[in-house]
Amino acid sequence: MGRKKKVVAAPQLDDSMEVYRPPENHMVDCKICHIESEWVSADVGAIICDTCVSMLVGPPEIAEPPKPATGYPRGWHLRTLFISDEGNYFSKGVELSNKEGKALENATPKPKLAKGKKSKSSRSKDK
Repeated sequence: MGRKKKVVAAPQLDDSMEVYRPPENHMVDCKICHIESEWVSADVGAIICDTCVSMLVGPPEIAEPPKPATGYPRGWHLRTLFISDEGNYFSKGVELSNKEGKALENATPKPKLAKGKKSKSSRSKDK
């Protein structure tokens, strides 16, 4: 079983204590469309609803224009060597001089040796 909660009496208000009471609220229609109503305090004269505000302001402008197309295939800037149709050499998206590009083109990597699958007899010998 859980503990019992203590019963605490509500605080008594003295005559010297002031109690905050909000001013009387009333309904106000939107001053543009006259459709939406809101509860507002007594000191508010007119309101504009969120729908009318969005129509007045309009959509936000796009901050960044799209990048223009380069005309090269996707991923060209990620390749170690890319040769464009005009004969320009690129390495990782940076243009190289023709001398550096031809040196990279002639340097071919060594092919990896293909490891064959071991047969059952060779696997049993290794154990």
